Amino acid sequence: MNIMPIRSFYQKYIFYLNFAILLASCAPDIYVLPSYVSLDYDNITIFTGETVQLTATVAPDNASIQNVSWSSSDPDIVTVTDGVITASFREGVAYITVTTNSGQKMAICTVWVISSVHSVTLDKRSSLMSIGQTTTLTATVMPEDAPNRSVIWESDNPDIASVAGGVVTAKAVGTAVITVITEDGPKMATFIVKVVPENYNFITMIRNTQYLQNVQISIRGRGIVDIDWGDGSMFETSNLLTDWFRPFNHEYSDSLNVITIAGENITGLNCSFNYLVSLDVSKATTLTSLECNWNQLTTLDVSKNTALTNLECSGNQLTTLDVSKNTALTNLACSGNQITTLDVSGATELTTLNCGSNLLTSLDVSEATALSTLYCLSNQLTTIDVSKNTALTFLMCNGNQLTSLDISGATALTNLHCSSNQLTSLDISGTTALTSLDCSSNQLTSLDISGAAALEYLNCNFNLLTSLDVSNTALTNLNCYGNQLTSLDVSGAIALTNLICTSNQLTSLNVNNNVLLYLYCSDNQLTSLDVSESTALRYLICSSNQLSSLDISGATALEYLECNSNLLTSLDVSNTALISLYCSENQLTSLDISDATALRTLLCESNQLSSLDTSGATALGYLYCNSNLLTSLDLSNNTLLNTVNISVNMLSADALNALFETLHNNYFWGQNKIIYIQDNPGSRECDITIATLKVWTVTIY
Repeated sequence: MNIMPIRSFYQKYIFYLNFAILLASCAPDIYVLPSYVSLDYDNITIFTGETVQLTATVAPDNASIQNVSWSSSDPDIVTVTDGVITASFREGVAYITVTTNSGQKMAICTVWVISSVHSVTLDKRSSLMSIGQTTTLTATVMPEDAPNRSVIWESDNPDIASVAGGVVTAKAVGTAVITVITEDGPKMATFIVKVVPENYNFITMIRNTQYLQNVQISIRGRGIVDIDWGDGSMFETSNLLTDWFRPFNHEYSDSLNVITIAGENITGLNCSFNYLVSLDVSKATTLTSLECNWNQLTTLDVSKNTALTNLECSGNQLTTLDVSKNTALTNLACSGNQITTLDVSGATELTTLNCGSNLLTSLDVSEATALSTLYCLSNQLTTIDVSKNTALTFLMCNGNQLTSLDISGATALTNLHCSSNQLTSLDISGTTALTSLDCSSNQLTSLDISGAAALEYLNCNFNLLTSLDVSNTALTNLNCYGNQLTSLDVSGAIALTNLICTSNQLTSLNVNNNVLLYLYCSDNQLTSLDVSESTALRYLICSSNQLSSLDISGATALEYLECNSNLLTSLDVSNTALISLYCSENQLTSLDISDATALRTLLCESNQLSSLDTSGATALGYLYCNSNLLTSLDLSNNTLLNTVNISVNMLSADALNALFETLHNNYFWGQNKIIYIQDNPGSRECDITIATLKVWTVTIY
């Protein structure tokens, strides 16, 4: 066996194997370069202060070096660390670049930074201020969850007005613009301040902006007045002259809220009807007149306005009003509020007081000895003492709960209105100057006006009077409606022009001595009424009595007559100027209106008329003659008729057709008029097309 060659083979194999291993261990490393790098965002929009992670991907996966470097084109806008980008609080755009550490491959992401703050607003837009005055501005940054809501305050003219932390301080006369700027954004808002001299008076008013209405105010005084309308508009300036009112109109804006007025010598302000919810006049110490009626004020402080002589604050929502410091007041009007107490003891110069329509339970005017006019109506007063008010000429205390009223001391009284109380007696014997008395809706059983020789107007409705003597008066108007009068002698009241004695128990009435224009005597028990010589009479209402005859032949001026529900069998209206005649529910068998050429309205239903001639009443527009005994009716002369009621008569079908033929044709006038024909014998058989073709509506049922 040849062993030697086999050994030689293995030796050679081992040698070459070891050589190969040696060569492999000495060979250099294989280096793979990146082919590109990419980012998960090419562009991105983020809010200020926000942080976002960018992820870089190096390809291929077996690149020898995967490390990258990051950079920002504008670190003031966006910074980047290991792919984490952080936006500053400044809006703008920056480019984030990622670069491979080997091969210099790169990718770019565009980053848009927008503010997380949407807006900033101020609670005020402008203001008038005096030197040394301060005001605090409140800035509201939105949204509320913005990461940086800090603001910076600036003044464009710190010498005029400075600002620190929102507190504005006025330093010198002039105008400055205060700006608030958000650190994030920036967003901004401005406030305009006009600084006026220290001696200026100030008035501030706040209005309810729910009401779309222009603002109008009037100011009186001397010198210069400035107005800040509170909506950022230019300040309005005007020269004022004494006793001259200048109206200022300002277009409504939904931002209009606080209005400020400043001037050196403002003596008068009228800001009525502006829906004000607040009014501050504490710094307007020169005011002598303030009118703020019909607003929505719940409080009003006039304690500093000691020069006031005129104060009008009616029609608000005041529950209290302190005028104890306003000793110079001559006129006070505070009606239409909810005031429960009112002390006017210090207002000794007061001549006019109107405190009506409040909630007063007591009122002391004993110190107001100069008082000439007092309105205290519609309160809850149980007593009112005017014994010391000898200058009082006008007293209106109606609508209270008075059980007695002593006016014996008010000897100058000319007008007394005490209706709607609980008075059982009233002594006016000492008021010889009285010209007008309204004591209606009380419980008076007697009323002696014999001493009131100057009395011209008397209203004593709804009492319990059984008699009334008006013979010694100068009465021109007497209203005694709703009493229990069985007789009424007005023969001595020769100046009487208006008499209302409705709803009593009168059986007769003679007014021939009077110069009556208006007479209302319905709802009595009159069996006779003499107006034969009442040549001036224009209105007569005598319905619901028991009159069997009525002579109006002498009432040549009569225009309106209402005599319904009596027992009249005939009525002559030939000598009158009647425009309206109501004579329904009587027993008339005939009615002559041939001369009533001015008559426009005739209601004569529910009588016993068998015929009716309307040919002379050419102005007739409304005719109600239903519920009579009519067998025919000719309306050919009545071309102005709008409404006809001929129901419940004795008209046959032929008679109705003939009536239709006489109706005025309205076709060319485009008017639609109506005629009622129901409950006549021929109502259902007549030819209504005769009327409908003339544009009349026919009612059968």
